[in-house]
Amino acid sequence: MIQDSELSRLEGFVEKMMKRFSKLQDEKTQLLKDLGERDQIIDELRINLSTRDSERGEVSQRVSRIVEQIEEWERNFEEEQGQEVVEQDADSPDDVDSVDAVDDLEDEGRVQHNLFTVASQER
Repeated sequence: MIQDSELSRLEGFVEKMMKRFSKLQDEKTQLLKDLGERDQIIDELRINLSTRDSERGEVSQRVSRIVEQIEEWERNFEEEQGQEVVEQDADSPDDVDSVDAVDDLEDEGRVQHNLFTVASQER
């Protein structure tokens, strides 16, 4: 009888171990499945990140080219403006003639003054 009870206990223990082992195998299978899905998601995210990085690089290059074009345009515009000022200075009569013209217009009351003109007259 003692042997029967010990055998029964051993059988119960082995049965319990088998159930736990089976449960652990199921859990392992599920975890491996989850791990595989996560690895797949990580790979997709890496590809997505790589794609976004290359797109960002392309956009950055395009923006840099546009900025360079704008800067080039500004330099050309400033050079053209500088040439126009030089040409106007060469074509304009002496400062005395322009002062006389301003005096004539002031007499007629049709001169629009800027801040410097108004400030110098008030002193």
